Amino acid sequence: MQARVLGGSYGVYLTALAPGRNSDIFATGVDIHGVHDFTSDDGSRFGANGWRFERTPSDVQALATTVWESSPVSAVKTWRSPVPLIHADEDRNVRFGQTVDLVQRLKAQGVSYEQITIVDDTHHFVRYANQKRVNAAIAEYLERKLMPNTLTSCGDARGCAGVCVVRMNHDGRHDIPCEHPDLRRHVAHATGDQREQ
Repeated sequence: MQARVLGGSYGVYLTALAPGRNSDIFATGVDIHGVHDFTSDDGSRFGANGWRFERTPSDVQALATTVWESSPVSAVKTWRSPVPLIHADEDRNVRFGQTVDLVQRLKAQGVSYEQITIVDDTHHFVRYANQKRVNAAIAEYLERKLMPNTLTSCGDARGCAGVCVVRMNHDGRHDIPCEHPDLRRHVAHATGDQREQ
């Protein structure tokens, strides 16, 4: 069984490096408004602008090379695992262009990806409906792509519209992500497992 990894913002740094460098180990990396290229923004991410008078051009170039090689986009040539990419187009923390750039690179390499653009929202998905949509999309993606026989969405339990995910253990029992009794009853009903009621 391959590993799965999920992250957002700077957390995507490792989330994207994982399938980029080790698709043999990582089946996917769920990418939510991720930073993929640390050389972007004219080098401001690694301090090139701030050091332009204190460092020699060769020092800045050496930094740029190290930063590029440490960025997920540098590993796209070895990236084989499918990935969902989720980003709001009004993100002021991580530029939307980070995801647009990665999409173009993945497409050029023939890597399977799914892109969800959250329109008119920010880095933190301030609209509740958008956060629900993101959560539901992640759960549906993992269920559909990776573990179709071992995951079930809890559906309308507590009005979550499929956001919560229940994982089946190897012995057929359910790992339920919360202790809420209504959720437990709903999962038991949806899966036919009377032991959870």
